[in-house]
Amino acid sequence: MNTNISPPDTFSALIEDGQNNYRRGNHSRALEAFNEALLHIQDGDELERAKTLNNIGVTQLALGEHKAGLETLELAHSAYLNAGDLDSAAKVMANQGAAMAQLKLKSQAAELLEKAAENLEGEERADTLMMLGRLELQKGRFMKAIFTYHKALASRTNKSFPDRVLEKLINLALRGI
Repeated sequence: MNTNISPPDTFSALIEDGQNNYRRGNHSRALEAFNEALLHIQDGDELERAKTLNNIGVTQLALGEHKAGLETLELAHSAYLNAGDLDSAAKVMANQGAAMAQLKLKSQAAELLEKAAENLEGEERADTLMMLGRLELQKGRFMKAIFTYHKALASRTNKSFPDRVLEKLINLALRGI
């Protein structure tokens, strides 16, 4: 962290630049902006540090820098916990689980996704459980996948037509057990 005091608008402009570049798929430029923003965070601002580290970690993953991305997400997770933001810490844990799933570390991914889902609500919980359900299918654990998908759909606040169809199929499968 930088002990220099920089104008808050410099930090905000760098974060905005990073987010815009990320959305456009220019991940290298996004990473540069987020890393520069990290240098402009005032000492003691653990929440901004956590947010910026999360942005850096997710961007590193998008660039295929999986080891660095996971390490940075771990720093973000710790920073969120230090800042007392348990909801965001759980979201970072879901990001870590998704990254581990991409690396074919299925058991570790499943463990992180389960822990994250326990601390999330609504659509974020549903999305995390859907990832976990896919992992269970890949591991050949069909019944666990069905139960996980069922929990995911129960967490959805805005069910689409495919969600409703899937929910009916899962309910039929559960009745047949």
